[in-house]
Amino acid sequence: MSHKFHDLTDEFCNGVYKYEDGSFFNFRWMEPPIIIYYITTMDEYGNKNVAPISLGTYLGSQYFSFSLFCEETGRTDKDKETAWHTSPRDTSLNLDKNGECVISYATKRQMLQMRIAGCPLPTGIDEGEVGGFTYFPSKLISVPCINECPVNMEATVIDSKVYERIKLYIVKVKAVHVDEYYEKLDAQTKDNPGLILTDPIFEIYQEDEWQPTKNEIDPTYNLRMKVATLGADSPLLQEHSKIGPRRRWLGTFEIWMKDELTVGIINQSEYDEIMDLHKSCKKDKNPATNGGTKAKLTSWIKEIIWTRSLKKDHPVQ
Repeated sequence: MSHKFHDLTDEFCNGVYKYEDGSFFNFRWMEPPIIIYYITTMDEYGNKNVAPISLGTYLGSQYFSFSLFCEETGRTDKDKETAWHTSPRDTSLNLDKNGECVISYATKRQMLQMRIAGCPLPTGIDEGEVGGFTYFPSKLISVPCINECPVNMEATVIDSKVYERIKLYIVKVKAVHVDEYYEKLDAQTKDNPGLILTDPIFEIYQEDEWQPTKNEIDPTYNLRMKVATLGADSPLLQEHSKIGPRRRWLGTFEIWMKDELTVGIINQSEYDEIMDLHKSCKKDKNPATNGGTKAKLTSWIKEIIWTRSLKKDHPVQ
């Protein structure tokens, strides 16, 4: 058996995994299929943020780790309409302020919610509310749990450190909430498999992952995540292609709304109104003083996703 050597210290490979001849090292050789979960955090005003994460794992005992991109991109006027994604993520900013989060495992039934939570919603807009999630209070921390997730873990940050483009967090799980249906099913199932019974989903790969960034919408350009459940015969599932930016996988809110304008989901006057609301929310994130504006922007995002893009009613779960 012969093996190809990939030097990850090479300047053309480090960070972006790209070689001088234009070829790429596929980092999926390092990253196996990883279970997907949501991390819910809150800012100092009580605004909730729900983010789907796959770069993380249970460490044993009460400890869990995950990493988030932390390089500055997508937040300044210079790059908000060109960036690959927005960073640092609101999840990271919130964790650094209050050190609390709830980790909730995603399931096969939440493909739409997972995609919505991964969209570049403005800071202060609740991805859970837009996607149709509901909450119940945690017992030991201030951040709430997601009703529709079978497992919710209340956690606090005990350590964090930046490694080049990513920030690694270590959290201690203080409490776990398990859906009573699955708790009973687990007790009745041989070997007590636990989480596997909930039909969790795993990140597999992303189509057109290595394509260059495009500045024009290309219907053949498919930057959507492929996920799978367990089982050799389980079909691959794909994030919905009509939700979020068309030119980026994550992108920024500005890119997303420009794409919706280009494809005719919204018109110019609607785009102008939405961006004015966005500007107001960025200026004042406190719902006590700007709650009306936040509600209007949330309503617009729901309208774009559920009514105009998916052509269905907003879900009640």
